[in-house]
Amino acid sequence: HSPYKCDSSTTTEFTGSMHGYSAVWVQNATNLTVTADNGVSIPAAGFVAGSIYEIAPAKIVIGGTGVAYALKKNVTG
Repeated sequence: HSPYKCDSSTTTEFTGSMHGYSAVWVQNATNLTVTADNGVSIPAAGFVAGSIYEIAPAKIVIGGTGVAYALKKNVTG
């Protein structure tokens, strides 16, 4: 699966066909809030740019300068 890019100045909700992402790769952590599937909101201060977090996102809100990618796990076998 290809990563889904969440650009600056956007809100992405992971419902319907967007459901099923299981990690977030934070490229630029400024102005970023990730709401996990369990309803917990994590502000920008909780992230380090360049890191991947195993958080199933329900929503990613990015202000003017943040960038993140939603990732899906590849399941083989």
